[in-house]
Amino acid sequence: MLYDITESGLLNEGSIVVFGDIHGRFDLLKEQLDEIAGFGAQVVFLGDYIDRGEQGVEVLQRILELTKNPALYGFSRVTALMGNHEHMALLAAVTGSYVDMHQWLRNGGRIEEFPAIKNDYKDWMSSLPLYYQHEKKVWYKEKVKHLVCSHASVDPTKLLGEQNPDTLIWGRTIRGFDHDTITVHGHTPVAVPQFYETTTGDVIRLDTGAWRTDNLSAAVFEEVEQKG
Repeated sequence: MLYDITESGLLNEGSIVVFGDIHGRFDLLKEQLDEIAGFGAQVVFLGDYIDRGEQGVEVLQRILELTKNPALYGFSRVTALMGNHEHMALLAAVTGSYVDMHQWLRNGGRIEEFPAIKNDYKDWMSSLPLYYQHEKKVWYKEKVKHLVCSHASVDPTKLLGEQNPDTLIWGRTIRGFDHDTITVHGHTPVAVPQFYETTTGDVIRLDTGAWRTDNLSAAVFEEVEQKG
C-alpha cells in the first residue's frame, strides 16, 4: 500500500518512494513497482529483501537491476540499503561457520536460496549502504524536513557517518535523528505504518510484515521544489 505524504499528490522526478521490508515477496514488490513506474520517481529500499517469503532471489535480482539501471524501469534513481537479514546471510556466506548459518536459518533464512546468495549476490549485498540521506528537503505535515532512512533505528547523538552499524541495522529504539528531519525505518513489524513524534524528531516505521500479511507498504515523499 502506498502512503501519500506529498503536498501535490503527484508522482514525478521530485518524488521519493521509500519501501518497507519485502522479505521474499516478489509478487507484492512487482505490483507496487508497476504502479509507480514511468514517472521518473526516486526509490529507496529499507532492506530485508530475503528470508521468510519464497521469492527472495527474485527480489534480489530485481532490486539489483533497479539500482544499476533505474531508467529501464521508469525511475530516476534507486537506492537499496542493507537490512539485518542481508547482514546475517552475508556472515553465513563469508565465514561458512555453523554458528552464523544457524543464526540466519533460525531467523527465516531459506537454505535453498543460499547458493545464489553466496555465488551471485554476495559482493553486491556487501556493498549496500547502511543509511540514506536525501540531498533535498521534503514536505512532511506541511513542514520542510530533511529525509533520513535506515533499516532499523538511528542514534541522534551521533553524526550519520559515525553511527554504530548495529544501531542502523538491528536497533529497535524509536528515535528521530533531529527535529529538522523525518526519519524512516523498517525492521520492526507494525500492523500499518506508524508515525511517531519523539523528543528527537519525527519517525515513520514501514515494515508491515509483507511476507505474512500480503501488505507491502511504501511512503511517498515530495521534494520541496516540486510543490505546486
